[in-house]
Amino acid sequence: MYIVGPSYGSKPRESAGSGPWRGASRTLVNFLIRFLSLAGGLLASEGFLYLMVLPREHRPHSHPPEFAPVPGSDFLYVNLPSAHIRFQYDSDPRLYFGPGRTVDHSTNSFGFRGAEFTRAKPPGTIRILFLGDSFTFGEGVHDQATLPERGQ
Repeated sequence: MYIVGPSYGSKPRESAGSGPWRGASRTLVNFLIRFLSLAGGLLASEGFLYLMVLPREHRPHSHPPEFAPVPGSDFLYVNLPSAHIRFQYDSDPRLYFGPGRTVDHSTNSFGFRGAEFTRAKPPGTIRILFLGDSFTFGEGVHDQATLPERGQ
């Protein structure tokens, strides 16, 4: 039993910062601090890049263009099938590229890098799918140096 003031049996009053909402308000405050910190950091980064005039627009580095738009879509593209594409880069710090800082990429009839293959899998064949971005595609490396080719 609590003795508070002149009456007996009354419960102590809860402080303004306690109760079932205390944890929720603390979580909300933490979220807002993190969100505003992230937004401020991104805004500062964008401002720095703007002041430094970065990124600079570079000329397209492949000929013919590497991708073809998917019909009926405004933002989906696929690799050109059965294409031989020459990429030219602005620099060659590793002395890896050919004359004129170029490297050639070839795609098969499905638009994948590498040798031709049939859609139907031959018996006794194991296929491994490499799914990824430009690193998996092998942007900037010769055909024989891509991950799928090296894994054979």
